[in-house]
Amino acid sequence: MNFLQGLIAPPLSHTDFVLPWLVISGLSLLLWAYYYLEGRKRIAAGDAQIQRRLQQFMNGLGWIGLMGAIFAFTRWGDLAIFAWQLWLALWGLAVAAFVLYWVWFLTFKYPGERAAYVAHLTHQQYLPKPKR
Repeated sequence: MNFLQGLIAPPLSHTDFVLPWLVISGLSLLLWAYYYLEGRKRIAAGDAQIQRRLQQFMNGLGWIGLMGAIFAFTRWGDLAIFAWQLWLALWGLAVAAFVLYWVWFLTFKYPGERAAYVAHLTHQQYLPKPKR
């Protein structure tokens, strides 16, 4: 019961970790908004694979930022169920899983996908163009 009480009721003050939490959430939402408003045109214009991966990354980053901001504001305002410390722990696990997935993907899977994509583009440039 003591473990569950520590997860539900905040053991310190109601503002513990709210400022770093809001900074991380705010930066992730800012990056997400910049990418969808301007970044798609500037960052990876012309490379479909990089655009697809950046869009996948930014979607995850946007959700993490949005949920983090919601949980931080409800914890700061002591609002019912979302002020529980359990949500802070689950959000932290989600951030860790997101980071670990992208480290794994960029280390092991992406180099093979990129090589296959470049080989496909090289192959496509030597095929005859369709006549109209």
